[in-house]
Amino acid sequence: MAITYERHILVKIGVSGGGNLGTEFEWYYPDGKKRYLEFNATIDCDSDDNVGTLDVWNLTEEKLRQIYDALKQAGIKIEEGSPDDAFHPYAEVYAGYGAGQPPLIFNGRILKLPEMKWSGADLITSFKLGRDTEDRTARKRCNREWTPGTMWSTVVRDLLNDMEVPLGAPPELGVDYPLKEDLQFAPEMAVRSALDQAAQNTDSEFYVLNSLAFFVPRGWGIPTGSALSPETGLIHNAEIAFQAAWTGVEEIHFTCLINSWISLNSMVPIESANFTGTVKVKSITYNIGNHDFYMVCKGEILDEQAQQAMRNKDIQERLDALRRSNRRMSVFAQGNRISIMTPEEVEAQGIEVPADPVPPEEQD
Repeated sequence: MAITYERHILVKIGVSGGGNLGTEFEWYYPDGKKRYLEFNATIDCDSDDNVGTLDVWNLTEEKLRQIYDALKQAGIKIEEGSPDDAFHPYAEVYAGYGAGQPPLIFNGRILKLPEMKWSGADLITSFKLGRDTEDRTARKRCNREWTPGTMWSTVVRDLLNDMEVPLGAPPELGVDYPLKEDLQFAPEMAVRSALDQAAQNTDSEFYVLNSLAFFVPRGWGIPTGSALSPETGLIHNAEIAFQAAWTGVEEIHFTCLINSWISLNSMVPIESANFTGTVKVKSITYNIGNHDFYMVCKGEILDEQAQQAMRNKDIQERLDALRRSNRRMSVFAQGNRISIMTPEEVEAQGIEVPADPVPPEEQD
């Protein structure tokens, strides 16, 4: 997999609606190194604080002055603010492998004037980036009402129009049905919050990805095609972490090389020594630079069979740990419950409990 070493990151920054800020930073290893960059960000379907940090090494005084002047012209200050929608600075981050322009992974606003710090002989300029629609959608307010008989699909379309964010795909609801009574959201409610409520009422999901809005049925996902495995970019074979409740698997984590096919709500087939199944991605953390060039994804397991296998494994590990820590008690599973009883209680109830395994150190 020699291509994994041909890491490529490209950043384009400018001012929408005009302005004199239009520049690019690029770093391509091993050929044509132009500017060392690092980018870290977490994007999430549910979070309102999806932000990233872009660090650029050793900008010239002329370039720094150009950036500062353009950002001040756009209304950006030292503290975070919300400049006018028609005239705001933005940053597009592209990352991938090999020559040519890599895929877009993050599109956001520049939230404040960059900060500078010295690291030895290097001057590092740090930009704080926010998802392009977060502050705009938070400031858009609901000012509509709908009469009984109006379909929920009409309500969703009206709210999406009010939010003034381009659609990534035509809106599609999990279920669509007419209103039984008047509907009017509180005047102070943000359109984004109203869309979240509409999604709950129609078995749907609403999220924004790279400046595009998506309103889709719950459980909908983007098929990624081929499976992710150690041969295709899965990092740390058998190191897929998960968090499980007694009644089921809640979340699974995996780490892989930067992959443009994996985005929010994508359905990723995974094949590894520890887990085989499909995961729907709900959160992505990017770590991009000279030493790090990978993404950490969190999501939910879609396969019921894979869920049950992970659930059984987790319960068994907990049972074994309890048995080892309290050898005088009987610890066993009853359905989705864990029971801990004294030998007398087990005998009185006529319960058959599997014998504890003999620890390796006690085996002949």
